[in-house]
Amino acid sequence: MSYSNITGGTSETYAASALIADTWYRRQVTSTIAGNACSLLSNAVKVTVNNLTPGVIGSAQTICDGDVPAAFTSTAASGDGAITYQWESSADNVTFTSIGGATTVNYAPGALNADVWFRRQATSTIGVNICTQASNTIKVTVNNFTQGSIGSDQTICENTNSGSSYERCPDRRRSPHLQMVQLT
Repeated sequence: MSYSNITGGTSETYAASALIADTWYRRQVTSTIAGNACSLLSNAVKVTVNNLTPGVIGSAQTICDGDVPAAFTSTAASGDGAITYQWESSADNVTFTSIGGATTVNYAPGALNADVWFRRQATSTIGVNICTQASNTIKVTVNNFTQGSIGSDQTICENTNSGSSYERCPDRRRSPHLQMVQLT
């Protein structure tokens, strides 16, 4: 193993900059008396970097109100330590909460009746060093609307108009396709 001098590293202590790879350090101490320089090396210490890539989870989905979305596929996290997972959900894409029991690489949610965002936390543990990173976030959009009403039962004479009025489906987010059907 070869060592190189650290520019500016001439004091009793040293604070390393951000690291992306394992790095060994040691200190060389020099004492000079009457022009005679003597140098000694300290013990070497290793700084182990707990590298972690959280992986990627599947893509956004749109489902009907009360349906079950397809299971989320994903790529596994990679890292130097033992990796564990925790899936999270959010109603607003800001505040996420852990989903009980959802601790595997992939996740299959239950039926949904509102839009929900999902992400997966990956944790890499080496000894007492714990590093956690979140995956990308995906949204499951729920197409929820009400069908409205078209009035009530009537009795009319043959060859006359029912005179009923029909109201449009009240929905704030979508423009549903309307199709009147007749049962004869």
